Amino acid sequence: MLCYLPVKAIAGLVDGPCLDLSPRHYGVRAAVAHGAVAGDVALRLKYERWTGLVRTMASIMAQQVDAAGIVAPVPLHRWRLWSRGFNQATMACRTVAAASRLKLTTDVRVRRQAT
Repeated sequence: MLCYLPVKAIAGLVDGPCLDLSPRHYGVRAAVAHGAVAGDVALRLKYERWTGLVRTMASIMAQQVDAAGIVAPVPLHRWRLWSRGFNQATMACRTVAAASRLKLTTDVRVRRQAT
Protein backbone atom coordinates (compact mmCIF):
# COMPACT_ATOMS: atom_id res chain seq x y z
CA MET A 1 0.00 0.00 0.00
CA LEU A 2 1.37 3.38 -0.96
CA CYS A 3 0.58 6.44 1.05
CA TYR A 4 0.74 9.94 -0.40
CA LEU A 5 -0.75 11.81 2.53
CA PRO A 6 1.23 14.85 3.72
CA VAL A 7 3.70 14.66 6.57
CA LYS A 8 4.08 17.53 9.06
CA ALA A 9 7.42 18.42 10.60
CA ILE A 10 7.04 20.52 13.74
CA ALA A 11 9.95 21.35 16.06
CA GLY A 12 12.03 18.46 14.74
CA LEU A 13 9.25 15.89 15.15
CA VAL A 14 7.67 14.20 12.17
CA ASP A 15 3.99 13.36 12.24
CA GLY A 16 1.87 11.82 9.53
CA PRO A 17 -0.77 9.16 8.99
CA CYS A 18 1.59 7.02 6.91
CA LEU A 19 4.32 6.64 9.51
CA ASP A 20 2.57 3.60 10.97
CA LEU A 21 2.90 1.92 7.57
CA SER A 22 6.68 2.21 7.43
CA PRO A 23 8.78 -0.97 7.36
CA ARG A 24 9.95 -2.39 10.65
CA HIS A 25 13.73 -2.18 10.47
CA TYR A 26 16.50 -0.12 12.00
CA GLY A 27 17.86 1.40 8.84
CA VAL A 28 19.12 0.88 5.36
CA ARG A 29 22.56 1.83 4.13
CA ALA A 30 23.69 2.78 0.67
CA ALA A 31 27.12 1.60 -0.41
CA VAL A 32 27.60 4.50 -2.81
CA ALA A 33 25.94 7.79 -3.64
CA HIS A 34 23.67 7.60 -6.65
CA GLY A 35 25.40 9.23 -9.57
CA ALA A 36 26.52 8.72 -13.14
CA VAL A 37 29.16 6.08 -12.42
CA ALA A 38 27.07 4.02 -9.99
CA GLY A 39 24.07 4.24 -12.30
CA ASP A 40 26.10 3.17 -15.33
CA VAL A 41 27.53 0.17 -13.48
CA ALA A 42 24.09 -0.93 -12.28
CA LEU A 43 22.53 -0.55 -15.73
CA ARG A 44 25.32 -2.50 -17.42
CA LEU A 45 24.80 -5.32 -14.95
CA LYS A 46 21.02 -5.34 -15.31
CA TYR A 47 20.57 -4.87 -19.03
CA GLU A 48 23.87 -5.81 -20.66
CA ARG A 49 24.53 -8.80 -18.39
CA TRP A 50 27.97 -7.67 -17.25
CA THR A 51 27.76 -10.11 -14.35
CA GLY A 52 31.48 -9.73 -13.67
CA LEU A 53 30.61 -6.40 -12.04
CA VAL A 54 28.84 -8.20 -9.18
CA ARG A 55 32.09 -8.98 -7.36
CA THR A 56 33.22 -5.35 -7.51
CA MET A 57 29.82 -4.02 -6.42
CA ALA A 58 29.52 -6.57 -3.63
CA SER A 59 32.97 -5.77 -2.23
CA ILE A 60 31.91 -2.11 -1.88
CA MET A 61 28.56 -3.10 -0.38
CA ALA A 62 30.19 -5.49 2.11
CA GLN A 63 32.03 -2.54 3.68
CA GLN A 64 28.67 -1.08 4.75
CA VAL A 65 27.27 -4.24 6.33
CA ASP A 66 26.46 -4.36 10.03
CA ALA A 67 27.71 -7.55 11.69
CA ALA A 68 24.30 -8.09 13.32
CA GLY A 69 22.24 -7.73 10.17
CA ILE A 70 20.93 -9.88 7.38
CA VAL A 71 21.33 -9.49 3.65
CA ALA A 72 18.07 -9.39 1.69
CA PRO A 73 17.69 -8.56 -2.01
CA VAL A 74 14.77 -6.70 -3.50
CA PRO A 75 12.81 -9.29 -5.47
CA LEU A 76 12.02 -8.99 -9.14
CA HIS A 77 8.56 -9.61 -10.48
CA ARG A 78 8.39 -13.09 -11.98
CA TRP A 79 7.99 -11.73 -15.52
CA ARG A 80 11.01 -9.46 -15.12
CA LEU A 81 13.03 -12.35 -13.75
CA TRP A 82 11.95 -14.52 -16.68
CA SER A 83 12.82 -11.88 -19.29
CA ARG A 84 16.16 -10.91 -17.72
CA GLY A 85 17.14 -14.43 -16.71
CA PHE A 86 18.65 -13.44 -13.38
CA ASN A 87 18.14 -11.14 -10.40
CA GLN A 88 21.16 -8.87 -10.10
CA ALA A 89 20.24 -7.95 -6.52
CA THR A 90 20.22 -11.61 -5.48
CA MET A 91 23.60 -12.15 -7.13
CA ALA A 92 25.10 -9.18 -5.29
CA CYS A 93 23.50 -10.13 -1.96
CA ARG A 94 24.76 -13.69 -2.22
CA THR A 95 28.31 -12.36 -2.67
CA VAL A 96 27.94 -9.80 0.15
CA ALA A 97 26.56 -12.43 2.52
CA ALA A 98 29.45 -14.79 1.79
CA ALA A 99 32.06 -12.04 2.23
CA SER A 100 30.56 -10.74 5.48
CA ARG A 101 29.42 -14.10 6.87
CA LEU A 102 25.87 -12.90 7.27
CA LYS A 103 22.68 -14.80 6.61
CA LEU A 104 21.19 -14.36 3.14
CA THR A 105 17.40 -14.15 3.25
CA THR A 106 15.61 -14.15 -0.09
CA ASP A 107 12.03 -14.55 1.10
CA VAL A 108 11.60 -11.41 3.23
CA ARG A 109 9.63 -9.62 0.54
CA VAL A 110 7.53 -10.74 -2.43
CA ARG A 111 6.92 -8.54 -5.44
CA ARG A 112 3.32 -8.95 -6.53
CA GLN A 113 3.08 -6.15 -9.09
CA ALA A 114 5.27 -5.55 -12.10
CA THR A 115 6.46 -2.00 -11.45
